[in-house]
Amino acid sequence: MSETFEMFTCATCGRGDVTPMAGKGREMLYRNFPSLALPDDLEIPTCSTCGDHWFDHKTLESIDAALKLRAREVRSAISKMSIQLLVESTHQRELEGLLDLSPGYLSKVKHGQETPSASLTALLGLLAARPGRLREIERLWSTRGVALGGAASTSFTSLGAPPLRIPELVEAA
Repeated sequence: MSETFEMFTCATCGRGDVTPMAGKGREMLYRNFPSLALPDDLEIPTCSTCGDHWFDHKTLESIDAALKLRAREVRSAISKMSIQLLVESTHQRELEGLLDLSPGYLSKVKHGQETPSASLTALLGLLAARPGRLREIERLWSTRGVALGGAASTSFTSLGAPPLRIPELVEAA
């Protein structure tokens, strides 16, 4: 970045020079992550006096690319640990079936060939924290006791939830 960057005086403090600076320990909000670490070598135009950051289009693209990569790494790490914990209490293929995943998908995640979505990462993390919830998912997907057209579902009441009522959309079909 420093090769094409033209230094300027900071408009915030009026004293410092704004130049590209790398730094340690910088973090930013990114999508569903409240804080992700920026690479130490990523240069961001920064005032030498007040420390204000100046973001141009090129800088924002660099930050976005770095945070996107870091988010993928974090999602992969969380998912790998969660899968490792979950396969202690269930078979991986059974887990894929319960979560409606393609056979072999979790193996690809474990070996870094696929990066799971944020929602799948969250689900795996929550299930790893309470593996007993896998049985609840089995009951949830059970069609026994689920009546269409507004009748109460015994499957959901066994989960401790209020009876589920499926709208009359089915009757209209």
